[in-house]
Amino acid sequence: MRKLGIARRVFRDKLVIVETSPGTRPPRIGDSLVLADHTPVGRVVDVIGPVDRPLVLLFPHPRFKPRDLLGKPLYLAAPVKDRRGRRRRGGTPRGRLRGRHRRG
Repeated sequence: MRKLGIARRVFRDKLVIVETSPGTRPPRIGDSLVLADHTPVGRVVDVIGPVDRPLVLLFPHPRFKPRDLLGKPLYLAAPVKDRRGRRRRGGTPRGRLRGRHRRG
């Protein structure tokens, strides 16, 4: 878990703008953000702004109101990895077929 930055503004009453700390690598879209006590806060929707100090757009979890997160430090959650040690990217799990290729 590494510190990403501080929640600074609310955009259109739905998204939270997180100002990253200097020298922090920007997160990937879809990464999870957590509070200091490892409580999941939401997911990264977009990364905008200058390369040396980007802004992160966060879509908060339904149990959080965007305004409640303002001023709080946010951290990047450890990425979830599959059995092979690779980072999961979403979609259907391996070994599960879709559409007309289904078994049965």
